[in-house]
Amino acid sequence: MTDEKNLSLKLIIRVIVFLLIAAFLLIPLGILYIPYDSEETRQSRSFYEADRDSLDVLIVASSTVRNGLSPNEFWHNYGISAYTRGDSKQAPEIALFDLEEALKYQKPKLVILGITQLFSGYPYAKEEPFIRKSLDYKNFSMLKMQTVAEIKKMDHDESLLSFAFPVLRYHSRWNEITYEDYLEANYPDHDFMRGQHRVKEIRTFPDRKFYDPEEKPKDYDEHAWEEYLKIADCAKKNGINLLIVTMPGTTFTYGNHLTASRLCEEAGIDYFDFNLDEVMEESGIDYRKDFYDHHHLNLMGARKATKYLGKYILEKYDIPQWQVSDEVKKRLDSDYTDYMKEYRKYYKHHYLKEDFKNAGE
Repeated sequence: MTDEKNLSLKLIIRVIVFLLIAAFLLIPLGILYIPYDSEETRQSRSFYEADRDSLDVLIVASSTVRNGLSPNEFWHNYGISAYTRGDSKQAPEIALFDLEEALKYQKPKLVILGITQLFSGYPYAKEEPFIRKSLDYKNFSMLKMQTVAEIKKMDHDESLLSFAFPVLRYHSRWNEITYEDYLEANYPDHDFMRGQHRVKEIRTFPDRKFYDPEEKPKDYDEHAWEEYLKIADCAKKNGINLLIVTMPGTTFTYGNHLTASRLCEEAGIDYFDFNLDEVMEESGIDYRKDFYDHHHLNLMGARKATKYLGKYILEKYDIPQWQVSDEVKKRLDSDYTDYMKEYRKYYKHHYLKEDFKNAGE
């Protein structure tokens, strides 16, 4: 009987060891199978590689804020060290994850939060590819798996295991993988945009009057409301100021503004809305040339928005200026130089040549 127990115990140990080895091999193998996305890979990897506690401002948001604010402009104009953790169609749970995970690496004085999903209600099953883009390129952790578990409550068909082992989701790519995939997955270029997504196109829209005294607060998605309150609670518990920002756009109404104001009032946090008529006028954001589409700024618009918001931030919050190590300063200056090269190419291509001299101002 004792021998049988010993054999059973040895078998159990061998099974456990086998499973641990399999898991050890499958996690890095799964990273190789994930379809390469230069923006997401660079954004995540460069964030993880940043010096610890070197960021004063963290931007957490969906694409409107991710595209519309420039960490490089915060640094060059105001000496504010900033970084963006944002994704297209970012689910509210992932915004919370991005903040909580970031706090393992950084101690920001201010978090800027976008709340795009407050009014739409997030279609979890439909947007599974965007959820994947938001999480697949980030480090494996229990926090990440807890976030997936929360998302699974909203989409019961979501596979928890496939986030731990991406090869289960992307196994059909086995015959597409090349040595270049290995290099791109493991040695991505540095993200000199510091998380901002560069949008270069220009679309023209008519000017509009935003304020409408007849508008009533817009309906909101209750689940998103609660998730954004969790983010506010997380910031408070960690002694971090939280600023909700809504970017300019032709589809954002005064009714949306009223609802967002109610959320901020309930959470006890600050709210900044670029759509207010006086803000649009003072910032110089132009519907004729500063937009990519109805609710995204292009690089020119982002530059104007960041310069304006930077002044507001310094007036309202105790944010250090230029207080980084020499090594961090060198990296920030280098990022800004590369950013401006990109910006000047964009400006020269899309704007009148006689205006090009203003591109470096």
